[in-house]
Amino acid sequence: MASYKDQRRINAVETEGFDNLEIWERTVPDLPKLYEAARAIASQFDALIERANVKDSGEARISACLCLTIGEQFYATLCLLEGHCETHAPGPIRSMLEGLADLINLLNDPAYLGQLKYENAKSDATLFDEYAQVPDIATSDEIVATLNAWKQRAGPLRDELYAKGFRKLPAEKKFEMAGLHDDYVAYRVLCAFVHTSVTSLIARHGDVQPMLRYRDVAAPEQVVSFLNVAVECLGRTLVNLPKFTDLNDAEIQAVVAQARTTWLAAIDTQAS
Repeated sequence: MASYKDQRRINAVETEGFDNLEIWERTVPDLPKLYEAARAIASQFDALIERANVKDSGEARISACLCLTIGEQFYATLCLLEGHCETHAPGPIRSMLEGLADLINLLNDPAYLGQLKYENAKSDATLFDEYAQVPDIATSDEIVATLNAWKQRAGPLRDELYAKGFRKLPAEKKFEMAGLHDDYVAYRVLCAFVHTSVTSLIARHGDVQPMLRYRDVAAPEQVVSFLNVAVECLGRTLVNLPKFTDLNDAEIQAVVAQARTTWLAAIDTQAS
């Protein structure tokens, strides 16, 4: 892999939100400028959702919740990047991509809501059952009764949806259904940062012998790459807003264009 000291260009995957985006990375990017641009884009997102009225359906409300979560995860990403925990930023970015896949699948097929409900009920029923068996919990009749009541709601729903043919879908399948094939590769790369594997631990803390690093600065090219994925994902979320809110496509495209200009301007300062 080329050293981050070498200037190089990366062509981002073409997307609806930020198509044909070209990113230039240099030896020492002005990261505060990029963070400022990312926060400006987040503010544009905030201004949009504050004006949006969600359509009256369960699918629309869950779509809106996915959108809001993606926005909050974008802020979480910035907090980690600016808090000198850059290599942990892939956590919320990975979740942003998962949320985008679910959002697209739900908008493409309202029946996908059943898939989300099935996986939720299945997970809840198992969790409540296992939690009630924890020694410190099992001695509390009140807590056990509450957990059992919750399980009595989750279990039948899980069984009902299972009978209708719903099964747990692996992440790869969800990305494939959403048409996000290349994004699944990015997702896997981000997962590698999140998991506490020996590879990620050594890369984060132990690659400078004989010392161990703590909250050390990540390679600038790495930070720019993380930001690019997060900004792209937020933009691709924005373009879906008219499908479940009363915002129209023209105003969304105007905000997306403004966000693209903001981001490219920040990137251009890195290449000049």
